[in-house]
Amino acid sequence: MVFEGANQFRKAVADYAVEYRRQIKLRPNEKHRVRVKCKNANCKWLLYASIHRDSGDFIVKNYHPVHKCIPLNRNKLCNSKLIARKFKDRIVSQPYIRIWEIQDLVRKTLGLYVGKTLCYRAKQRIMKENMGDWKVEFARLCDYADMIKQTNPGSSCWVKIDKETEPGKNLFVYFYVCFHAFKQGWLEGCRNIIGFDGCFLKGACKGELLVAVGKNGNNQMYPIAWAVVDTETKHSWSWFIRYLIADLNLGTGEGLTVMSDMQKGLIPVLSELLPNAEKRMCARHIWSNWHVNWKGEERRKQFWRCSKASFEVKFGEEVHAMSKLGKKEITEDLLHYDPRNWSRAFFQTHSKCDVVENNMCETFNSWILAARHKSIITMLEDIRHKMMNRHIDMIKFAETWISDIAPMARAILERNKEYSNNCNVQWNGLNGFEISEGEYSFVVDLEKKHCDCRLWMLRGIPCPHAICAYYYLNQDPDQHVEHWYKKETFLKAYIHFIQPIPNMRMWPKTTNPSIEPPKPRKMPGRPGKKRRKSKGEPKKWGKLSRKGVKMTCTICKKTGHNKAVCARVRTQSSQQSSVCADTTAVPRTTQTTSTMGGPSHSTFRTTYATTQSSQPSSIYADTESVPRRPQNRVQVGTGRGLGRKKANVRGTPIVTESDSSSSQLPPLSGHKRPYNSASFAAATGGNRRPATGFGVYSNPTTGAQVFNPGTSSEKILHGPTKLKSASPTNIDIGFKPRGLKWKGKDAVSTSQLQQMKANRKN
Repeated sequence: MVFEGANQFRKAVADYAVEYRRQIKLRPNEKHRVRVKCKNANCKWLLYASIHRDSGDFIVKNYHPVHKCIPLNRNKLCNSKLIARKFKDRIVSQPYIRIWEIQDLVRKTLGLYVGKTLCYRAKQRIMKENMGDWKVEFARLCDYADMIKQTNPGSSCWVKIDKETEPGKNLFVYFYVCFHAFKQGWLEGCRNIIGFDGCFLKGACKGELLVAVGKNGNNQMYPIAWAVVDTETKHSWSWFIRYLIADLNLGTGEGLTVMSDMQKGLIPVLSELLPNAEKRMCARHIWSNWHVNWKGEERRKQFWRCSKASFEVKFGEEVHAMSKLGKKEITEDLLHYDPRNWSRAFFQTHSKCDVVENNMCETFNSWILAARHKSIITMLEDIRHKMMNRHIDMIKFAETWISDIAPMARAILERNKEYSNNCNVQWNGLNGFEISEGEYSFVVDLEKKHCDCRLWMLRGIPCPHAICAYYYLNQDPDQHVEHWYKKETFLKAYIHFIQPIPNMRMWPKTTNPSIEPPKPRKMPGRPGKKRRKSKGEPKKWGKLSRKGVKMTCTICKKTGHNKAVCARVRTQSSQQSSVCADTTAVPRTTQTTSTMGGPSHSTFRTTYATTQSSQPSSIYADTESVPRRPQNRVQVGTGRGLGRKKANVRGTPIVTESDSSSSQLPPLSGHKRPYNSASFAAATGGNRRPATGFGVYSNPTTGAQVFNPGTSSEKILHGPTKLKSASPTNIDIGFKPRGLKWKGKDAVSTSQLQQMKANRKN
């Protein structure tokens, strides 16, 4: 066997020892010769290699391959270098992998037990080699910006440095990048909605990554631009959004919709730089804040009904239903967040997007989780590589479409077609339709593409009411889907490609200033690996926390304590002890015992008379009234055949013995099942004799209807007595948001005081 040098030979020996789990030693271990021998003195295994004089290669000159020792599960040649070499790909793909997970991986793969320190050193070696040297990468950040502009013309890339804090040093502040392909793709193939969010970086210098993400024609994320900043503040958001406005020609935000997670620094910046844009807030974060004081699964579902109500009448009804699930404050706390920011009923329709959650940004943040552990240039390059691959995947994905409409839009359209079967149509002869569904009546105008339910205008996909109208005119609703969901528009977002960039070693030397990285911040405690869950968010595993649960006493049925410390139990025990004391005070001469050794009847009577003067211990202390059955009641025979007990006919009411003669029911002849008039009360409006026949019976007074009354197929048709119009807007729902509170009392903010002062001067 021939090797290039001693290093290659040592790696081969280490691989052999680890694979066969043999304990071997290298002695001598020199540059020109290496002798390998088994540590077991009784084992004759031997391997010797040295440099050949003529060729200069490292050649094996002596080898005895037979082992007489047993394999062991520990090996000194399994060091940090070998672990880093064998498990490099796994650790690079999972930089957040735990040390014990690496130990378990080595044990299962190699059959060896290794220590935590060894695995820690192996991980640090890999992180240093593959995650990049953060000092070198920060120093060449300006060169990286120049390479982006040179290889991808039209792209924007800017670096902000600080020269004043430390004279003579260029401290890093911000880094912004927006590739030309994403810029043009969003302008040509995506709807006018942008989500903003920030996520933490996991490297040595920490910091945050600010992102702007749009949505493509299939409702998937479309990253537009991102920036690396030291902290998420109003100034950093303002710097980021100013460059984004310039790149996308957003102006003041006319016709644009922006969505955020209620970040304190972002909200005022959006109001200042994009005053005419529609501002939405993630309903998931609003629910998380509101949920702190109003827990419960039913309340959670009702909140999402309020958020997804598409017209104001429906929103008002859902808020009214919410008010029944708690005190008055439940709706005040809910309306404290402006419904125009989180409810579909108040969204504008220009963006053709009805999302109420900022999932597009959350998806991007989790998508780049592995890259966020690396140094700055390595991280940015990983994001660029992922975006390059995603462009190709999206083009291939569009080739799999079975129609010209995006799969997401197709699924919504087909579902709406099924819902349209429940609608009734009234046509005015032109373009106006009156569609009734359930208890609502919707006005549809096909020429204006308008429906009172607003789902058609919000999404750009025909709603069930519009589809019902198109079917009435024998038209195909597929032809009326907005162009944003068409295949041609979808591909416009991906026809511009990202150009490749050479790695750092290929960059030419420049005179750009060397940037100093931020000082590494070592946070206290063990670094967190998972997202911080909000208060009240359920765990995926483990025992449910009982924090905040109020105990209920099983004795007095009151909250705040249990039966061990119940005052009523203590009162009863003290009374019983006093009874015992009174009993023992009776003279022994008056106490006679029976022949069986127990107290006599006279003694029992004396004790009972003594205890009767105080609270009797045999009577429950709670003397409140309890519900009782009425004396005159009717029992219904149950069971099979002719019934049980006194029921002579199956299901026939019978009267108990205590019932009076006047309350007895008349006997029924035959075995015919009696007609239940209670189910017919809704249609008859009283206790009139029920009608019998086939067809639909309608009550002109109440409007209720019964199908086939008096027969075995009788069925009450549940329908509204009066249709509600979905057209009204700006309605008063009867609830108001709560004001500013401080320690449970009404308060006024500083800005409100300043406004009041200005009004007084005027």
